[in-house]
Amino acid sequence: MRNFLLAAAFGALALPSAAFAQSTPIRGIELGLSEVAARPLVDAACGTVTRIAVLNTRFPFASNSEVHLRCRNLTLANGRSGGDAVFTFADESLIMIETHGEPSAIAPDTAPATTIAEYEVFMPQQILLNRRTRQAWIVATPALASIALSWVNPAWTDDHPVAPSDPFTMPAQIIFGAALSNIEASLEGVCDLMQIQTIEDIWLDTTPTIQQQLDCYGVEIGGYPRKLEFVFGDGQLEQMWVLFGPSDINRLRAALISRYGEPNHVDENYEAFDGWRIALRKDNPEILMGSERLAEIWRRDGYQ
Repeated sequence: MRNFLLAAAFGALALPSAAFAQSTPIRGIELGLSEVAARPLVDAACGTVTRIAVLNTRFPFASNSEVHLRCRNLTLANGRSGGDAVFTFADESLIMIETHGEPSAIAPDTAPATTIAEYEVFMPQQILLNRRTRQAWIVATPALASIALSWVNPAWTDDHPVAPSDPFTMPAQIIFGAALSNIEASLEGVCDLMQIQTIEDIWLDTTPTIQQQLDCYGVEIGGYPRKLEFVFGDGQLEQMWVLFGPSDINRLRAALISRYGEPNHVDENYEAFDGWRIALRKDNPEILMGSERLAEIWRRDGYQ
């Protein structure tokens, strides 16, 4: 199976809904609350609150609306100072809280479930901490965490941020057939966080003897930092996954049709383009890309 660094730490989580709420250390505020329900609680916890609405959102987790509440002088439920915070609402649901200044106050009274580079991951609270940068995140999903770690939310400093208009351009470092060492060298200074691992349970359709994966966080695509998964068979790049958010799907489809024309194949989970070399995955919002060898297999057998 594919290895997800943050997903493995966070487990199988779903985006909060009316039936799911995740408590936070901030005066009982819960992920999944609407802005209307959360606003009085945020007002009570903060010295000042500024509401920032992003028009024509392209946030990966917002299809219709994106709102941030910027909080100065946050007080936690236990009375401790929490620094400053931004509460992010996507389509009327609180999906993330980011704090600056007092990460130790956000940390639970337990050891982290795991540590990824300089990030501590706490479960089941869904909290990430970086004590060096004095940041903390409380997130709804692992996919959101992989974006949040590298994203500089403009709501921290801008009362009227404009939605990014950057195209969905794939990185130049994706060169099928290239050696792992060459790809790794080309990504130095490009990834905010990078890890290489050997996959024991080989699943590549080319059935290599050795399968490895390079995970790269923080490459900006479509205006937001993304996670890239480079999959190597016997030392050569064979397959790519580029992770997106659920609200990116329609935007990605439009971009792929504009570039390649109508899809070669459509099923419940995939839409294939460019002779099956690239596909939009819909059950998990991702772009799948493959070498010519893989494209031949996919054209014959479909995506597994």
